[in-house]
Amino acid sequence: MDFKLQRYFLFPLLGLLAITLLTHCSQPVFDDQSGFVSIDCGLPENSTYTGSMFPVTYTSDEMFISTGVNARLLPKFISNDTEIYLENVRSFPQGKRNCYNLRSSKDKDSKFLVRAFFMYGNYDNKSHVPKFDLHIGTELWDTIQLDNSSHVVTKEIIHVFATNYTNVCLINTGNGTPFISALELRRFRNTMYPSEYDISLELKMRYNFVSGTAPLRYSFDAYDRIWEALQLPEWDIVTTRREVDRDIENDFYPPTLAMGTAATPLNSTTWTLSWGPADPNIDYHTYLYFAEIVSLLPNQTRKFDVIINGETASWEGLEPEYLTTFVMDDKRMASNFNYTLRQTNNSRLPPLINALEVYAAKRFFKVHTDENDVDAIMDIKKTYDVKKNWQGDPCLPKDYTWEGLRCNYSSSSSTRIIGLDLSSSELSGDIPSSLSNLTALQYLDLSDNDLTGPIPSSLAGFAFLRFLNLTGNKFWGSIPLGLAEKANNETLLLRAFTVLLKLPYEALQALPGREKLQSGDQKSASDCIRFRQREILILMDGFVPVIKNHCQSAQCTKKKLSIPVVASVAVLLMLLIVVITICYFTKRKGDKRVDSFDSRSQRFSYTKIVSMTNNFEKILGRGGFGLVYHGYLDNKEVAVKMLAETGYKEFQIEAELLGRVHHRNLISLVGYCYEGAYMALVYEYMANGTVKEHLNGPKSLTWIERLQVALNGAEGLDYLHNGCTPPIVHRDVKSTNILLDDNFHAKLADFGISRAFSVDESSFVSTAVVGTIGYLDPEYAHLQKLHEKSDVYSFGVVLLELITGQPPVITSKNCHITQWVGNSLTTGEFADVIDPMLDGTYDSELVEKYVRLAISCCSPSSANRPTMHYVSSRLEEYLEAATEATKGIMVYLEDSTTIPVLLDSKFSSKF
Repeated sequence: MDFKLQRYFLFPLLGLLAITLLTHCSQPVFDDQSGFVSIDCGLPENSTYTGSMFPVTYTSDEMFISTGVNARLLPKFISNDTEIYLENVRSFPQGKRNCYNLRSSKDKDSKFLVRAFFMYGNYDNKSHVPKFDLHIGTELWDTIQLDNSSHVVTKEIIHVFATNYTNVCLINTGNGTPFISALELRRFRNTMYPSEYDISLELKMRYNFVSGTAPLRYSFDAYDRIWEALQLPEWDIVTTRREVDRDIENDFYPPTLAMGTAATPLNSTTWTLSWGPADPNIDYHTYLYFAEIVSLLPNQTRKFDVIINGETASWEGLEPEYLTTFVMDDKRMASNFNYTLRQTNNSRLPPLINALEVYAAKRFFKVHTDENDVDAIMDIKKTYDVKKNWQGDPCLPKDYTWEGLRCNYSSSSSTRIIGLDLSSSELSGDIPSSLSNLTALQYLDLSDNDLTGPIPSSLAGFAFLRFLNLTGNKFWGSIPLGLAEKANNETLLLRAFTVLLKLPYEALQALPGREKLQSGDQKSASDCIRFRQREILILMDGFVPVIKNHCQSAQCTKKKLSIPVVASVAVLLMLLIVVITICYFTKRKGDKRVDSFDSRSQRFSYTKIVSMTNNFEKILGRGGFGLVYHGYLDNKEVAVKMLAETGYKEFQIEAELLGRVHHRNLISLVGYCYEGAYMALVYEYMANGTVKEHLNGPKSLTWIERLQVALNGAEGLDYLHNGCTPPIVHRDVKSTNILLDDNFHAKLADFGISRAFSVDESSFVSTAVVGTIGYLDPEYAHLQKLHEKSDVYSFGVVLLELITGQPPVITSKNCHITQWVGNSLTTGEFADVIDPMLDGTYDSELVEKYVRLAISCCSPSSANRPTMHYVSSRLEEYLEAATEATKGIMVYLEDSTTIPVLLDSKFSSKF
């Protein structure tokens, strides 16, 4: 902002000298920093110091943030006048959002001054001054833009904490690496600077009218507000050595030293100050501080009117009291501001003003994740040292939701965490008790980690839990009865988890239903007798126990169990409890697994798989996680995909999904095999292979067939997105995952990395990026936020493959297919990208509509992509139009083969 009158600055030491002289008076000096948090960002860990110019104690930022890189300004930008807290920075080259977490058990609904400093100082030796956003809590505070390397930017806001914590976050907007020099927190009295609860006050200016240039702050101001010195040449500065009292009716607590100086006009009856421009859509709060500091003679009076932008304020004929503070506040919108103090007719002295503050009102809705959920997830983060993008509020803003979390945003008060995916996150140890504090949890996936210990019974206490996956860990003990009952009642989808129970073989032989236990691993009676007297394991996969030999070495297999009588009694009592649990649920569930394998899908033994593939004689191809073989089942052709042991998670996903999801455009699951290390999925046989195989060469599809394939694929995806509960995202849509039967009817296949999705259309799943290069949604790859529009992008690439016959990445042109086709639309030469194999057998107007639909699917922004339902509807229209245009028009070739010929629409009416 620019003052209309030139501002003059004196040498800084003169200002310091003036303050030093004044402090010889009986001025209060505060020495209580209990409400302060003073962080020197980038200071080495465990370091502290006291400021050189003002006695504020600064500490390292290590305990407030876990990301970022420490650096120091280049020496040429550091001088004797540079505050120590500006000499270091913490920068954030990694991650889009990095946050300082400021929390206390007493901060909720408390008012704070939050202040951040930024000085670039070419710390990275790149001479590139960055621009980035600054957030407080979950909302934008301001944009940080520095003029040059030596420019210091200070941002200050008075903010009420909605919770016992708040986050100050630096957001990378693509304009350089964010950094911060210092961060300060000062607790205010809640009565100070009164405003509505959702209004925060961002400082625009705070002036102490005094000679010199040195700012005034702690310890002269108990709340460490920084009062900049200001004097214009047409002003006279008056001072007093007397202490100015605070009026009991004001709650602003200005420093006595600031109130001990004042500006009055020189040779004039009017004092003015102007500034601008301002945002005319924002309320600006102005606070004007007055105190008479001149001992007036009996015949002297000082009265004046306060006029703001030409309007007389509520106080006319203001007459400040001697050595008593009075604060006038004003709130208004304007594009420019002019403050005028005008001497009244009956006044003998000109007006006087001691200090002035101006704030911009910022309305923050203060939405946040439920505080108990935050405490719980923060404890989980600390316990497991989670190395994900877990910064700031877990759920908000939506674009920055923590990876692996699913949130419910429907509550008007706070957002709840309803899903937690920590699969394959290298977790170890026990499940923390704090997990049970995520009381709204509906989905929990802790699979494929190194978790140990018993499965806590508290997991059964989740009132809304619908999905639990604990596979791939090292839990021991029994299944908590509460969880087992929920799974048995089908209120909980309990993905086949593993529990190890160490038992002597004799006890196993005595168990009721022993034959069922043996059949789980399909061991013969003679096999079991051979292991008699040895310690073994029962591997409970869901509720179907599988017997496995616990002993591995030859020495171990010769070892006999010797158990004292007393210990045997204790073991038998423990076994009795286990037996009752196993028998109870085995009776209720029979041989049915507690996973989502549909009962209509057969379960085959490994021997049967070997038989149906004729010992894996013929390879059809390679799926996402294993080889696919040709086979026969009851004289009917099938495809058998064998999965490696590392593909268990993908095996479960696909088997469960295809076991419960059925559609004419999705590949059908005939059955599966899960026997020890052997895993196989048996599908219906698709005689004509993949779509990819039919885009070139003699087997190339016609235009009508390609439209039919596109429609079939779109209908399949539309069903996954809109016909399933919860919706499903395929995540690997590509031309090799769309298969053709003997009638060239297309079906989607390979669901090994599919994900169930929230029914809340506004939500998404934060997850690690998987998929195929060329088909991968760039927004998903960048933000790691998965939603159904990621499938739409991939399908758009398939649509372009169908019309061009080209792969997603065209190496000969060194570009992506979307760029190539998009450029052709721009230049109006899109006919050049059409597959020559179609040989003009298409309506150019219809093809252009098709191409534009495909390009819209591949929009860089998911918000601009159509839904699969819309895509399916358009393709259906295109297919009908293309088919209608071929009716009745035939060409007979010499070999008597009849083919349809598509006529241009403007001629078709003639036939």
